[in-house]
Amino acid sequence: MRRKRGAWMNKASDPVLEFLDGHDIAVPVSVLDIELDPSRATIARALSELESHGLIETHDDYTTHYQITDLGRDYLDGKVDADNLPANNDTDADGDADNDENDFDASELEDDGDEE
Repeated sequence: MRRKRGAWMNKASDPVLEFLDGHDIAVPVSVLDIELDPSRATIARALSELESHGLIETHDDYTTHYQITDLGRDYLDGKVDADNLPANNDTDADGDADNDENDFDASELEDDGDEE
């Protein structure tokens, strides 16, 4: 089956997933930097997005080691449309969901002309 890439993915996303899929252990970021062609920054962005969309995860004991998830394998097999995966880190400045109706909105302030 053909893979269904997400608009949020970059050129390192598929190579990272393929590399992690080929290893039975969590792989350190330093190994990905050495083994893959994209720049370190591109790989870092891919790791962040892939993790937030549930395709990879960090190792329980080593936060700089990544492993592919079952969802990531399903994506590689063409069973998952990555555009339909929600990002788990859609938070705003106060750290909660972006749809919080209690968030402060500066546009709600009115200038009554009084200066103190």
